[in-house]
Amino acid sequence: EQLNEIGAALTAEKNLDQLLRLIVKKARKILTADAACLYLVDHNRSTNQQQLKFTCSSYDIGELNLFESYLDISTRTVTGYVALKKQPVRLENIHEITLYPFEFQKNLDTDSLYPFQSVIAYPLINRKAELIGVIEIWNKKNFRKVPITFDNFEEMIIPFTHTDESILKSVTSQATVAIQNAKLYENISELFDGFIRASVTAIEARDPTTYGHSERVAKLTLGLCDELHYLDHGPFRSIYFTNSQLKEIEYAALLHDFGKIGVRESVLTKARKLFDFEISQVKDRIDLWKQTKIIEYQQKKIDHILREGKLDEQLFHEFEKEYLQQFRLADQAYALLLEYNEPSNISEDDLKIIGFLSELYFQRPSRREENILSSDQIYKIRIRHGSLSPDERKAIESHVTYTFHFLKQIPWVNDLKGVPDIAHAHHEKLDGSGYPQGLVDKQIPFPAKIMAVADVFDALVSRDRPYKKAISVKDALNILVAEGARNKLDAELINVFIQKSVYSKVLPKKQ
Repeated sequence: EQLNEIGAALTAEKNLDQLLRLIVKKARKILTADAACLYLVDHNRSTNQQQLKFTCSSYDIGELNLFESYLDISTRTVTGYVALKKQPVRLENIHEITLYPFEFQKNLDTDSLYPFQSVIAYPLINRKAELIGVIEIWNKKNFRKVPITFDNFEEMIIPFTHTDESILKSVTSQATVAIQNAKLYENISELFDGFIRASVTAIEARDPTTYGHSERVAKLTLGLCDELHYLDHGPFRSIYFTNSQLKEIEYAALLHDFGKIGVRESVLTKARKLFDFEISQVKDRIDLWKQTKIIEYQQKKIDHILREGKLDEQLFHEFEKEYLQQFRLADQAYALLLEYNEPSNISEDDLKIIGFLSELYFQRPSRREENILSSDQIYKIRIRHGSLSPDERKAIESHVTYTFHFLKQIPWVNDLKGVPDIAHAHHEKLDGSGYPQGLVDKQIPFPAKIMAVADVFDALVSRDRPYKKAISVKDALNILVAEGARNKLDAELINVFIQKSVYSKVLPKKQ
């Protein structure tokens, strides 16, 4: 029955560290032993050889740390011998002379202060006949519940039996399969985690202006989740996230902006109201217009001389003043255009001056006339906040929908199936004014509410955004509080975020 229970327990446990501890504990208890330890094969990079690495232990009297951290796979020790020969060893008394070549390494009186005596050691070997590790069980006990001391060890410690060896063989067989499965599960998890982080790196390489944003949002989101665990009052006192739920939230936070891969890069990284090529076009058009005016002025002179036989200096002086005045106005308008091309709010007076460029025409080689500054460009210069037009802002906002559709394509396991929905809702607002779904309070997944606080804070304090200036942490926190008061973000979450200084997790460390 105990073997069946052990098998069920080992099958259920997926965490490798906890599994190894469970193996040692169960093996010790089923053999009624006082101490047990587990060594796993480890590759030593410095010597390029395999060693046995101490992994965990179990005692009836608590953790004693009796075992070496590393052992050679050789005949010098019990453990090394079992590993080398891939055969079990069972001894009634480790201190007695035997046919085995190894010697017991511990000094009973000065080093360990523990009465090592009877021992059984068994190799863990997989289906490919490869050594995984060695499990050692020490001091089979006469009475299960009585602890072994130097005063009673002679009467308390008894030899392990052939039956014990058979039982340990069954346990190690189950343990080997469980360890292999756990390692496979761990490898798959690491592979998937690597894919997630590589995806984040790929999208941030496309948009260097937000490099590190996803990692910071994930760190802030998990930090806020962690603080909620410790609350014993208020609306979040019963909130608790399991490890699998935290992993789900972490992946959603890391991938929340992945849909930016579907947004045009020129819009994604747009730092000013007009693109650089548009500014260059306006400058070229002004120069072409000036050249046209100069040629027009010279042609008037020639025509006048041919018609009148001489040049009227006074008349052409007035013409020149008129042309130069227009040139100055065009240059002034262009200078203001450059100034207000940065994210800023333009005055109506300056807009009228810039508007002068929209009244001027240049002629293409096809003889078709066009405005130096188009009505669409005038519209963009009037943008009051940031550098994006309404259409461009919609294109940016579409990244959330792209994210959702991308994440829905991944065959998430049950523990992670909420990732798409959490990421999909990180721009929703409690009052329904968010996007893309316009969800209200209770319709928004709780982890998405947490992520929204983290996302807004990092966006406010980030210093690498070309289209906005970073603001101070104090001002960013004040904006968060204001957003909570306006029922945009969760005010209670913001309180925890501020009171527990969660925001400090992404701030540069003071030297």
